[in-house]
Parts: sequence; C-alpha cells; structure tokens
Amino acid sequence: TVPRRAFTLREFSMPRNLILGTAFNYGIEQVRVFVESLRRHYDGEAILLVSSRSGSELADYLRRRGIRGVAFDCAYWMTVDLQFARYIRYAELLREATQPHDRVMLSDVGDVLFQADPFAGLPDGELLLFLEDERTRIGDSPARHSASQT
Repeated sequence: TVPRRAFTLREFSMPRNLILGTAFNYGIEQVRVFVESLRRHYDGEAILLVSSRSGSELADYLRRRGIRGVAFDCAYWMTVDLQFARYIRYAELLREATQPHDRVMLSDVGDVLFQADPFAGLPDGELLLFLEDERTRIGDSPARHSASQT
C-alpha cells in the first residue's frame, strides 16, 4: 500500500524564481543583451530598477519583454551610494511580494549575457555566490558580440 501523507501545494507547483537587477541611467542599448538573452532562456519573473528619467521607450521595451521596470531614484541630497541603495530597494521589493520566492538572483545588467536558464541545475543552498571566470572575460567572448547583434 502507498502510505498516505499530506502534500503541500508547493510540491506540485512550478518554482517561483525572481531576477533583480539595476539599470540606472541605462537606455535600451545598454540593457538589450541582458534582456534578450534572459528572455531566450528564462520566462519567469524579472524586475529591473530604472531611473524615472529613463523615459517611456525603455519602460515600453521592458514591458514588451515581460520585465517589470521599477522607478528607483534617490533624492539629490542623499549621500547613499547607488551600489548600496539598490540592495535596500531589492529588500523592499521582496518584502512587498505577496508570495515568497523560491530563488532570487541579483545580477548586474550592463555586462551580463545569459547562456541558459540561470536557475537550472543550481546546487542546494540558501546563498550561492558566483564570479566571472578569470579564464574567459565576458567582454572578450565571441558569444557576447554575436548576442549584441540581435
């Protein structure tokens, strides 16, 4: 006989993953490689922090690609560094989520090219950290140059 036990809804649902990045003062050309390569391999939730001064073209482009653009501006008088302040905003976005995420990836934007689903095949662990491989720099990679032509 098969033992009876209660199953949670989470055991039968798709993982709820999220990618967060900052594209402050970037235009479409600066985010295109990130966005197009991401959408080629991943169709889940993604949010980019953008300047409210970025304009409607960037907002429309992100919306068409299924990426949520969130205005992120610090007051001119704030001395908080953008590199620090973005993590505070990421935490606020995660706290505002109506359901928890299984995995969250914090990523650079301007120099990132996705070659596969970023969540596929990850090892177990609550915190995973990755660095660019010293042997092959992204800026020197032929894959980056061909992806930027799309």
